[in-house]
Amino acid sequence: MGASALEDAARGGNRPGGRGFSRDPVAWNRSCMSSDSRKYLLVYASVVALTLAALGCSKLLGPFIQPNYFLPFIAAVLVSTRWFGRAGGGPAAVLATLVVGYVYIPGCLVDWHESIRLLTFTVVSVLIVQLTHEMRSSQQRSAAMLSSICDAVVVTDKQGNIVFVNEAATHLSGKSLEESRGLPLDQVYGLRNEETGEPQSIAITDVLQQGVTVTAPRSGLYSQPDGQQISLEESIAPIRDDDGKVTGAVLLLRDVTQRRQVQDQLTQSQKMDAIGRLAGGVAGDFNNLLTVITGYSEMLTAEMQSTNPLRRFAEEIFTAAERAAGLTRQLLALSRGQLVQPQVLDLNLLLANMDKMLRRLLGDQIGLVLLPGEGLGK
Repeated sequence: MGASALEDAARGGNRPGGRGFSRDPVAWNRSCMSSDSRKYLLVYASVVALTLAALGCSKLLGPFIQPNYFLPFIAAVLVSTRWFGRAGGGPAAVLATLVVGYVYIPGCLVDWHESIRLLTFTVVSVLIVQLTHEMRSSQQRSAAMLSSICDAVVVTDKQGNIVFVNEAATHLSGKSLEESRGLPLDQVYGLRNEETGEPQSIAITDVLQQGVTVTAPRSGLYSQPDGQQISLEESIAPIRDDDGKVTGAVLLLRDVTQRRQVQDQLTQSQKMDAIGRLAGGVAGDFNNLLTVITGYSEMLTAEMQSTNPLRRFAEEIFTAAERAAGLTRQLLALSRGQLVQPQVLDLNLLLANMDKMLRRLLGDQIGLVLLPGEGLGK
């Protein structure tokens, strides 16, 4: 399917039976066929133009390149394959063979020496088409893999200047490949120390000069164009030529902000779990002590007459023990991960129970007046 047909389909205009698409299958097929026809017509027209240009160059430069008159045709086959792949390289090789045989080797059908020359040209053209197509396919696969990688990939030359960035890297820095190309790596992807906030240089100098590989990722803060601070991990490896010499470096930047947040949440959860277990153990032991205090305070209150002035102290001990027992139950609920059920609190009753304690704390110099409200806690 041609590019224009895909664009039409993406806009919702030509797919049969789909929402927002044409319901006429014939119109759909005609659109695809016309789009493909335009595509191949462009390819064949370009192949013919390149072959005619090669013929013109061969005629024009004939005195200078004889007997290598076929070199412009080889170049035409190479360019056609490079631009259009095998769909353009195959027709270019066939057309170049016909033109060379007709113009320069007219006796190829009767002279076997001329036939061998034309056959040699044909074999060379086919090999060029095949090798160029494989190289083009390999580059397309590499580009597709780099584009599909979620991490930012940056390639530098020997001086540490950027020569390539993938799509994730452009989203990270907000700069396109054209804007980033030729700039120093630290200028575009410089990191800052996570603790001090000071600039942190990327360890690319050691990679380029010594050829070492930074396998242990270092982390740092990176400021995006919108001002957002994210955490990145970097790892760098050298690029070597066939002789083993370092010609550049590959930098991999990974956004670990979300992973750090998950780790912090997990750490916090583990801390809360440990606190809960500790609180549960303390609450259990404390509850045993409160049981003794509550029991003896009840016994002491029961042994005293209502007119005994010390009875109110025993009652205060019992009330404080009950409050402590309530706190203990809350600690036990925290340790067990139970949900605490909220209850309606009677503020009038709470203040009335605290009246005696507050008066003793304030002393005789300060008067305390409690004005209970109507309907509080009802």
